[in-house]
Amino acid sequence: KVLKNRQSLTGSNLIEIVKNHFPSESSIIGIVNSKKETKRGHILIELEDPSGISNALILNKNEDLKKISTEIVTDEIIGLKGKYGKDLFIVNEIFFPDVPINREVRKSPDPVVAVLISDLHVGSTKFLDDVFLRFIKWLRMEEGNSSQRELASKVKYIVIGGDIVDGVGIYPEQKEELVIRDIHKQYSKFYEYLSMIPDYIEIIIMPGNHDATRQAEPQPAISEDFVQEYYDDPRIHMTGNPLTAELHGVRVVSYHGRSLDDIISAIPGMSYTKPAKAMLSLLKKRHLSPIYGGRVPLAPENTDYLILEELPEILHMGHVHTFDYLTYRNTLVINSGTFQSQTSFQKKVNLQPTPGKIPVIDLQTLKIVKMEFI
Repeated sequence: KVLKNRQSLTGSNLIEIVKNHFPSESSIIGIVNSKKETKRGHILIELEDPSGISNALILNKNEDLKKISTEIVTDEIIGLKGKYGKDLFIVNEIFFPDVPINREVRKSPDPVVAVLISDLHVGSTKFLDDVFLRFIKWLRMEEGNSSQRELASKVKYIVIGGDIVDGVGIYPEQKEELVIRDIHKQYSKFYEYLSMIPDYIEIIIMPGNHDATRQAEPQPAISEDFVQEYYDDPRIHMTGNPLTAELHGVRVVSYHGRSLDDIISAIPGMSYTKPAKAMLSLLKKRHLSPIYGGRVPLAPENTDYLILEELPEILHMGHVHTFDYLTYRNTLVINSGTFQSQTSFQKKVNLQPTPGKIPVIDLQTLKIVKMEFI
């Protein structure tokens, strides 16, 4: 639907129709079944739509197009423009759903602020209790200089993007790095911290892969069986993963970010040190987890809740424990880092976290301030 609305693809047709009736340049839209490089350096893509399957070829002499093709992953939907030569569709242009260049941006009429955090991992020996307490003191306007305290006074929302506790049995030898080994007590401990936050701040919480809910995405909210006090607290809003929220008129999409593992491994040039670039690729694909059968288990749902049909002003993720952000076509793309120092597992995979760095967004201007508590 998004691709068909693009001006360059408005005349697109089904693969079988183009094969049989359009010898000149035409366009097709479909799902990528496979992508590989041939012995001669061409890129061969198998594209499928409801009418059939087509092999599409990006010629090795087209270096610009080959570079764009590196961002194509299996199971995503793309548009191609070109023409058939024998049984191959020779590609001249590649289209991702992407973000319109000129689009209306919603901003808050009031000077209010949202704070985005994730990956606290309460219960872990690596949870930085002192850093998180400094963050809470700032929210209470007991920490920071005058301008930082003024900023804290405007905080209306905190969005927590999952992994609020470390959980149990998540990775090898985790037990040795747990100071709280009962997941119920981990959640109770985190509620003690939440109780210190000023009561005029609304708190939105969704799960991550360390939390007590199913692993398959989309994930339902953390069950009341584990966090009854959260549900009883009128300030706290428990949601699933991903979540879409309107904060003073500003649309925010928050997704824990597990699919970043798939995107970083699938696309050359992506890295855990610059997760915003991988997030941008997902934004352009307009899907939060396009690769099926990768590291992210996907639940069989009648509706695909991971599609970004309506564009947000803010796209927020976590999971990789690295603070990073960029702006693309009036969309803030933010990874909110962590409150956990490096674990033994992260050392093995050479992942260096950036704890204690917090993105704070003025919803009236959509400008971001980085607060550091470490």
